[in-house]
Amino acid sequence: MQARSPLSAVVAILAVIPSACGTPQGSTNEDSQTTVSMEGPGGTYTYKDLVALFEEFRQLQEIEITNWVPDYSPAAMERKRDGLAAFQRRLQAIDFGDWPVEQQVEHQLVRAEMNGLDFYLRVLKPWWRDPGFYLQTQDGAGPARAGHLEIREMPIPKEELAGVQGQLQALPIILEQARVNLTEGAADLAICALHYLDVEIAFHQMLRDAIAEYHPDLLDDAEAALNAVIDYGSWLEANKGNMTAQAGVGKENYNWWMKNVQLIPYTWDELYGIITREDDRLLTTIALERNRNRNLPELEPVASREEHSRRREEALRFAMKFMAENDLFIVPEWVDFDGYLVGANSRAE
Repeated sequence: MQARSPLSAVVAILAVIPSACGTPQGSTNEDSQTTVSMEGPGGTYTYKDLVALFEEFRQLQEIEITNWVPDYSPAAMERKRDGLAAFQRRLQAIDFGDWPVEQQVEHQLVRAEMNGLDFYLRVLKPWWRDPGFYLQTQDGAGPARAGHLEIREMPIPKEELAGVQGQLQALPIILEQARVNLTEGAADLAICALHYLDVEIAFHQMLRDAIAEYHPDLLDDAEAALNAVIDYGSWLEANKGNMTAQAGVGKENYNWWMKNVQLIPYTWDELYGIITREDDRLLTTIALERNRNRNLPELEPVASREEHSRRREEALRFAMKFMAENDLFIVPEWVDFDGYLVGANSRAE
């Protein structure tokens, strides 16, 4: 069996990340993964050059940060677009026609990665469109800015104190810049950001209280950060009416993203048709099941959070047992089902 190539391990997670331009160099490595070389428009290229190009490209998405303040200015984003265009030209210059199929596939994955960054810079632009982009607590619910506070324990380890202080001092500057950057604010995204504001404020209040107990020398910075979040929320509430752009990207952009980033050959309309048919099948199945069980009493809705957790656990255990007994799926031995249930129930509650 052929060993997994270095690029395969990287592109498997489909991260969209790139950097400065350089001239690809040829390779004569004896490894079967890197011996194929072609004469392209820019010279001789090998699979090893593709790996090097991708690793260099990954640096481009990293946001420029000065004194803990990330730069999302128009000039900074334009530099990224110029850098991306240069990487795309370098990738296009690689003639991979005689490469092994798996290496040709990885060339296409690198192209998709670059298209993903293009989509991020050209269409999504969350730094200009999404007020929630600048919030700590929206991370995971949508795109999030670089440089969030990372405090894993209290008291904060001595070697991390300077970094935490720098991040606290940077937050008022970041939120002030957000007001300048949000020139294409979307109405729906503003509403979502306001939904997270109370959680954001509560987070910084808890952080302020913990810092007051363990690191009183950082209290002024924590207070300033908290006040900056409160002021940002007030500004957003006062200005949300001016954010009239649409949150959606539209069918044309969605179709481009599916084809060129996800490498899926279906349009929005085709996917909608597939989903609709599956929904119809589901509703039909439910109707048939209700008819089959029409003489049984109706299921009683849960009366408490505890009952919901119990029923959920019973359903999960039943499903797992059914799958195991009928050989529907192979459950790896390392899966800790009881541990999963504990975590799932705690999240549900």
